[in-house]
Amino acid sequence: MRELGEEVVIEAEGHHLDAATGDPFDIRYLWIIARRDGLVTRLKDYMGPRCPAGGAA
Repeated sequence: MRELGEEVVIEAEGHHLDAATGDPFDIRYLWIIARRDGLVTRLKDYMGPRCPAGGAA
């Protein structure tokens, strides 16, 4: 997590299982949250491509 003034940037990685095959895969996420007076005023949500679990994105 990084705070940049009134914005917060959060990077995360999710570990999932494919519903059809049961194969594991990872997805990377990025959220940019703008806030003012303690309230969220804007949320940007980015999701990276699926990749095999443990693989490079």
